Amino acid sequence: MQRVWIGTSSITPENTTSRYLSANSALVAALLSPAMPRIVTRFGAPRPVEGGFDVFDLDAPDGPGRDVDAIRDRLPFIADLPGLAAALAEDREGQRLRSVFFVLSEEDPRRVSDGCVTITDVIDVDLAVEVEAPGDEETGPTGFLHRPGEPFAIAFKPALLSGSKTWQVQGNMLTGPQGPLDLTQVTEVGLSQTHLRSSVIRETTLIHLHGRFRIGCNGTTTKGADMRGLGLLTDAILSELAVINPDLPVHMGYLGGQRVAMFIVGILTALFALGMGIALMAGSGRAGFEIVIVLIGMLLFGAMLTWQNAPWRKVPSLPVSLAPVILAARRR
Repeated sequence: MQRVWIGTSSITPENTTSRYLSANSALVAALLSPAMPRIVTRFGAPRPVEGGFDVFDLDAPDGPGRDVDAIRDRLPFIADLPGLAAALAEDREGQRLRSVFFVLSEEDPRRVSDGCVTITDVIDVDLAVEVEAPGDEETGPTGFLHRPGEPFAIAFKPALLSGSKTWQVQGNMLTGPQGPLDLTQVTEVGLSQTHLRSSVIRETTLIHLHGRFRIGCNGTTTKGADMRGLGLLTDAILSELAVINPDLPVHMGYLGGQRVAMFIVGILTALFALGMGIALMAGSGRAGFEIVIVLIGMLLFGAMLTWQNAPWRKVPSLPVSLAPVILAARRR
């Protein structure tokens, strides 16, 4: 079972996302991607893992409006939402509410409203069972787009300047540019995402008995065709792994040597920004506003990257049977 918070907001989706963060993290939220580190929120719980927070614009042309059934259809689970239904019924004229959000959490909120954002429902759902997706009479809904056992093939460019590469999934076998991999030998999975200025880097890492099988994609947006290709391939792989071992751990972040490398990059970035700031102040006694903002951004980025990838911190994880909710949020 997974705890989910549902809420309404009187401000836009973009501002709702920022408002959800604690006040003392507002600058961090402005400078860093929402998918970066875990940050304490206004409502008491840790920032959700990647894909564990989503928001819908009620006034968008293709939005759900104030129809609670239309909103439920967009959520990656099925549940009654009496609090949300009551809030929307009170706002039929669209005078107050602007967006609706959901958060995956592990505890109850310490407060229900900050004046703009209000939590209407706190429920426990079985995401592995209640997410409608391809299945059959024996297995029922799996939550994945891919039907386990069916052949799957896709081609996409791992990087902007690279050629198209092809991957295939046939039962327990995954074949790609790196060669074949028997999925029954996979012991862990890592899903990571990093934002570097205008670039987005996503990677699916399959840890197996003889090493690591990495599939990555670099782009300028998470909505591009190549990123969608990686998402569909990841969905197909995880759907097969869920049949092989439903309890296989899926980690949200970098693992092993990559985690240590990102930890070191964070330290070096923070030290560089701090050193440059001290040097500028010692040399001229002042620095331009633009330089100060850049150095503060680098310092915060390095500090948060260091904290997120600290080797002694446990990487957030969930069983592969619950992975559909993360993949569904990534596709939005």
